[in-house]
Amino acid sequence: MHLSTYYKERFYLLIFLLSTIGAQAQIYTYPFSNGRAELPAFSPAKNKPIRATYSIRNPQTNSVEVILFQEIDQLIIYKMDRGKLTLLGQSGWLYPAPALQFDQYPEFGLLHRNGFLFRIPPKQTIQIRVVYLNRTLDINNANSLFYPLLFSREGYQHFQNHQLTKHLQTRYLGMIFIGSLLIMFLYTIMQYVILGDRVLSYYALYVLLVLLRSMMADDYMHFIDHWPLLRPIGFVSRHSLSFLYWSLAAYGLFLCEYIQLSTRAPYANAVHRISIGIFILLGLGDILVVVDKFTVPVWQQVHRITDIGLVLFGLYTLYTIGRLYDTVTKFLFWGILFFLLSGIASIINRSVFWGSSTLYDAEVAIFITGYILEMVTFALGIAQRHELIRQEKLQMQQLWIEQLQENERKQTRLNNLRDEIARDLHDEMGSQLSAISILSQTTARLVLDPRVRQRLSAIGQTSRQVMDSMREIVWSLNSTSDSLAPIGLRIQDIAYSLFNETSVNLHLDLGNSNTSICLTEKQKREICLISRECLTNIIRHAKATQVSISLQISPNLLQLIISDNGLGFDRTTNSPGSGLRNLWQRAENLNADLRIESTRGQGTTITLHCPLETESPLHRLPFKTISS
Repeated sequence: MHLSTYYKERFYLLIFLLSTIGAQAQIYTYPFSNGRAELPAFSPAKNKPIRATYSIRNPQTNSVEVILFQEIDQLIIYKMDRGKLTLLGQSGWLYPAPALQFDQYPEFGLLHRNGFLFRIPPKQTIQIRVVYLNRTLDINNANSLFYPLLFSREGYQHFQNHQLTKHLQTRYLGMIFIGSLLIMFLYTIMQYVILGDRVLSYYALYVLLVLLRSMMADDYMHFIDHWPLLRPIGFVSRHSLSFLYWSLAAYGLFLCEYIQLSTRAPYANAVHRISIGIFILLGLGDILVVVDKFTVPVWQQVHRITDIGLVLFGLYTLYTIGRLYDTVTKFLFWGILFFLLSGIASIINRSVFWGSSTLYDAEVAIFITGYILEMVTFALGIAQRHELIRQEKLQMQQLWIEQLQENERKQTRLNNLRDEIARDLHDEMGSQLSAISILSQTTARLVLDPRVRQRLSAIGQTSRQVMDSMREIVWSLNSTSDSLAPIGLRIQDIAYSLFNETSVNLHLDLGNSNTSICLTEKQKREICLISRECLTNIIRHAKATQVSISLQISPNLLQLIISDNGLGFDRTTNSPGSGLRNLWQRAENLNADLRIESTRGQGTTITLHCPLETESPLHRLPFKTISS
């Protein structure tokens, strides 16, 4: 690679020497007129070198610095001294910033990269020979002339200021565009943080990369080239295309996610994923070109092929979105169309109007117009997309509410059936069991045989126990027992019936009777049976004088505490009897936590924690309520 370049340069130099033998070079005297000297114009054909010889005289008593400037792919500059040629250096578009010697002259190297600076000793005239090489542009217009210039430092600074003033409106437009990009980036990031939509993260990355690329082109980031790591590269000065390629890759990710190509168009999704990989590799390749100074026209041809590929890829993308055209994708369709048209206009502008004084201004206007229109359509598309998502959630919420309402209607019908069964049990079975109890008592008075009287008494007692059990079943079936009050009253009835004929001091704290709870019939019955079992054990074993019952409701938890001041027992030495085993079994059925704390001689405390739900099902929607 380097060997081939070396021989080409020697060949051009030989032709140059042969063509300039005996030629009298024009003399340009420093500091020139107004700090600049216009050299003869030329129209370079592609890959055909233009050779010129210039004599520059320094009449001053000190060394001066002269800048040769021409926007072209390659400048090869030699110094001629008594027939001997010395290569001063090379510059041009195909060379990274280090060729401008900005280690010695950083302010120049960062201002422009199409010039070369050299010194002229005092009271001397030097002769330079320049080879101009156009390697990338097809110039078919005979009026497309190149005008090389010589500058003093002051003249070059004046030239730069004039260029800035000439394109001042365009620079203002660029500043507005950069501000718009920054606002769009911040807006998209905030929306991503709020909504968590991955589409927004891809678009934010795309806008950020476009923002960085624009800031490089507008000279806002040249300070980075002073960093030690990047100084040998001149990355920003080169206006690297890496960020452009990577921004296209980020936009491809956004497009795939926005349209959901993986499910709606798998083949197009595969094409776009491959294209995203190519864009990433092109960006890396552009960086490697800078780092390795691989500045031959091969990479310029890659860029040209890429331009054509981007147009074809844009047309294919429009075709894909056109097939999936709907309320949401239409905004993306128009955004890509505007972007594609601006790209085509840019290619035409650079190909047809090359050399025009308005080329740069037109290029910036085309570039900004395409991006602005694309961002506007993006904002409209995202708003429409989120509106459709909101409407879908509203529909899902409405269906969920209707389903819950239907479930509540079914529950109401079931409650009515429960009430009817409870009334039938109470009226029919209750009256018959009561009749059995009464008949057994009256018959026992008529019988003299003690064994028969004992049997009749057992029948009456059994019938009364069955009546008590039936009352509990009827109570659990009753739909009006879906609050804390019926459970508390039922526990109160059980306690009064057990301790009515004893000297035990009974203390009841049954909590807020109006609290609504959601317990199944089985849960309510198990709680009452646990209460009965605990109170029965107190009567049988505790020999207590005081019994306390507390029933409280906390968020999603029912708490039942039964304590006494009886004999207590030692759980480490006493094996649990059938009564305690029944308590633990019933607590397990409730998915509840049962704790027994007892100390011999200090009484026993039994605590039941039962999980429950205190809200209506309509309040337990799977998402927040969305207003229409």
